[in-house]
Amino acid sequence: RRYRWIKEAYRAPTSRDGLMTVFQDKSHRMAEDLYQINQMTDKWIEATHSALQAVEKGGGVNVIVGAEKLVPTLAKLFIYKLHAMFPPENVYASAKMGKAWCFDQIVKHFGPNTTYVAVGGSAGVEKSLRVSAKN
Repeated sequence: RRYRWIKEAYRAPTSRDGLMTVFQDKSHRMAEDLYQINQMTDKWIEATHSALQAVEKGGGVNVIVGAEKLVPTLAKLFIYKLHAMFPPENVYASAKMGKAWCFDQIVKHFGPNTTYVAVGGSAGVEKSLRVSAKN
């Protein structure tokens, strides 16, 4: 039920405008909170948007592998206004199958002769990529 709602919101034409169209009654407070988070994190959200836009402008595709289940991963993308950068089919959740499995699926989908850039906050990401690359 939650997944269906998030998927519908994700696919809605107005969702490309950001989180504000989904949670209109809370949009002012959420915009304020996002602004504060961005300022406290040395403009992390702004830098992330710029990097993801650069990938798209260069003809690349953005793919994300979240450490949690799919619904929380999609919800986080909405909260940080990153959902417009990731088509729903390029959002993976590694909670059940693990990151190495997700990376294997990504390589199967996009091919082994593709350049991949992985950004992660743990040694687990690097280890998963190495396991995937060996297969």
